[in-house]
Amino acid sequence: MKKYFILYILLIGLGGCKKYLEQTSQNQIIPASTRDLVALMDAEGYPYNSKLCIQLNLLSDDVKCNGGQGLVVSPSTNFVNYYAALTKGKSPFTWQATLFEDMTANINTSTYVNCWNTIYQRISRCNIVIDYVSKVSGTTAAKNNILGQALAARGYYYFLLVNLFGQPYNAANPTTSLGVPLKLDMYATDSNYARSTVAQVYQQVEADYKAGAALMAQSPDPNPSAYHLNAYAAYGLLSRMYLYQEKWDSAIVYANQVLSYNPQLANFSAFQARGGYYMYNNGTFNNSPFNSSVSPEVLWAYQPDYINTSSLNASVVAGESEIFLTSGTPAFGDVYSPPFSVSDSLLNLYDARAQTDTAIYLGDLRSRVYLAVSPYLRANATVGYKFYFGTTGAKGIRTGEIYLNRAEANIRKFMATGTDSYRQAALADLNTLRTSRYDVRRAYTPITITDPNALLKFYQDERRRELPFEGQRWFDLRRYGMPAQSKWYEDVPGTGQFYTLSKGDARYTLRIPQDAMTRNNALVQNP
Repeated sequence: MKKYFILYILLIGLGGCKKYLEQTSQNQIIPASTRDLVALMDAEGYPYNSKLCIQLNLLSDDVKCNGGQGLVVSPSTNFVNYYAALTKGKSPFTWQATLFEDMTANINTSTYVNCWNTIYQRISRCNIVIDYVSKVSGTTAAKNNILGQALAARGYYYFLLVNLFGQPYNAANPTTSLGVPLKLDMYATDSNYARSTVAQVYQQVEADYKAGAALMAQSPDPNPSAYHLNAYAAYGLLSRMYLYQEKWDSAIVYANQVLSYNPQLANFSAFQARGGYYMYNNGTFNNSPFNSSVSPEVLWAYQPDYINTSSLNASVVAGESEIFLTSGTPAFGDVYSPPFSVSDSLLNLYDARAQTDTAIYLGDLRSRVYLAVSPYLRANATVGYKFYFGTTGAKGIRTGEIYLNRAEANIRKFMATGTDSYRQAALADLNTLRTSRYDVRRAYTPITITDPNALLKFYQDERRRELPFEGQRWFDLRRYGMPAQSKWYEDVPGTGQFYTLSKGDARYTLRIPQDAMTRNNALVQNP
């Protein structure tokens, strides 16, 4: 029987919760062994049963709005489901300051709309494990390993929070710009928690990753799983963190540690396709680089809401299924498109071929592996596709990203010094990655770019091609200098308009949800 724990920390908005231990059922127990702590991490500490931030895809430029595509005049109108999806996704898509409140009011499955609460609740479970590990029974090795997992997971959550609600590390002075509150133990106090600086949060993330990695390296999990953090996943997360801080040498050091352990990449040509040779696989988890049964590059993975399912598509995740529709009335086809779908700017980055070239050569296979489609029959009896979303909702860290992290660090060093060995190292990593992603029926042609600015631009496009809908594009835009961008939004036909972020716009940093502000009067709101 599944165990439930009394240690449910009500950490809503980090505001004044005094009762941290509450027994609500005779079936609930205080953890007494390392097995209990492992069960707590699996059930509550890892993000397997939640969606950490359902806004990230809509905020980014990887999503476009196709509009309601028909006049909505009553609930019985055919286009009502188009209109409803657009209304639910409008606020984050158009970067509204009240996006959390708007989505909570509009979405039926609103459990995970408030990512501030969701992520802090996960942190609270990690803190329980960290504080209880010295009090429970178990071997030293078992205690070290579960403590390492909890520390690394807590670092991951604080990294997400500071990149959602704090300014980018490189945008202002991180020692003075506000990050998020740091709560590092499970004990209640009478005090509300003020926001630490961005630098302080990054220092804590770094400390958690390093301590967690050291413990897991010293005491590896005797039953390793792709869904449990390990030392090399923590090294990979350190490489990602240092990239965001523009600490290029450190990013390379930790990327090297990961790739010396596991340099393997998934060969997309070997993936089993559905409906024919390299047919679009519709975003199923079967062909995901995060599926450890087919992909050797998984360092750590989590697939919210359907961790043990191999057939569900990307949009079956709490809340997002109401926005990223996989079907509509009228049906998607020549005329009608999903209300929100994969943006043209992302689709056009792939060196892909039409389905009519299936028997010949299809180029870059990533659009077929990563992106979900809705097939339809054209008037001339040929099959067409509407792209509506990406991959499977799976996230985590994998070697594909590690090659990119090391490549970017070397490109930045090449730009700063002009030393050609850095350029060559970056090209080697990019070509290694790309070779594994292309149709093998023709030999891959390596890229050879000499201009530093052109190489950086190619890299940024390659990163976007490789990591769509993994929750990184919005963060990348922030650290690229928060460029100006515009999106077209329309619900009722004829009422559409462009919404624009200016360069460096304050809305690149999300406002803290109002319920957290109300509960914690020590918080300072973002502009």
